[in-house]
Amino acid sequence: SKLDAGAITPACKPVSLNQLMETLTLEMSPLALDKKLRFKLFFPQREITLHTDPQLLKVALQNLIANAINYTERGGLFFAARLRGKYISIQIRDTGIGISESEQERVFDEFYQIDNPHRDRSKGLGLGLSIVKRTLALLDLPIT
Repeated sequence: SKLDAGAITPACKPVSLNQLMETLTLEMSPLALDKKLRFKLFFPQREITLHTDPQLLKVALQNLIANAINYTERGGLFFAARLRGKYISIQIRDTGIGISESEQERVFDEFYQIDNPHRDRSKGLGLGLSIVKRTLALLDLPIT
C-alpha cells in the first residue's frame, strides 16, 4: 500500500555490495540449509560500491532469495554479482521448478501465481515478486 501511495522515497547513499551480499548470505543461508540446499555466494574480489537505498535493495534481494528457497526442493542456490562493463549484474539462480518463458513477465504481476489455480493461501498471495519489481523500479534498477 505504501508503494501504491507513493509514500516510499529512496534514501540513496554509497553501499558496499560485497558487504550487503555477505550479510544476506548470513541471514538467508540457514533457510536453505534447513531444506538441505546448497547456498553459494560469488562476487568479484574487488569492492563494488553502489549508490542506492541499502534497505530497499536488501529487502528486494531478501524476497528474491526467499522465493528461490521456497520453490527449490533439492540442489541449491547461487547468489552472485558480476561486473558487465560499466554495469553490475546481480543474479539469484536456483535448481527449483523454473519459470517457463511464457510466464516470465507475468510472475511480476500482483496476485499472479503459476501453480496455484485454487488460490491456496499457504502458497502465498502472489505479491512478493510484484513488490520486488516495484521496489527495484523505485531504485531505477531492472529485473529479469
